[in-house]
Amino acid sequence: MRRYEVVTRKNIELEIKELVEYISKELENPIAANKLEMKLRKKIFSLKYMPKRNHVVGNIYQVKVEKCKLFYKVTGNYVVLIKITHSLKQLKPEDYL
Repeated sequence: MRRYEVVTRKNIELEIKELVEYISKELENPIAANKLEMKLRKKIFSLKYMPKRNHVVGNIYQVKVEKCKLFYKVTGNYVVLIKITHSLKQLKPEDYL
């Protein structure tokens, strides 16, 4: 099975951190925040294998994790994470850059 290297943009870790903090503090649900973080990280790790199995629009792939979506590109042997959004947030074209 072909293995890809997952590359994250620096904004991805910040987006995960902000999302987890929001759920933990603002929504007062640290257990749900920790579970979501684990699911996100597990899904990111799983992209090492068969990243093209998910929905694609143009050259941007997306995969849903609970109420979040991960957006990424596959280039050669690399999976490049672009953005993580929550279902309540609007995605803007500049988020793909």
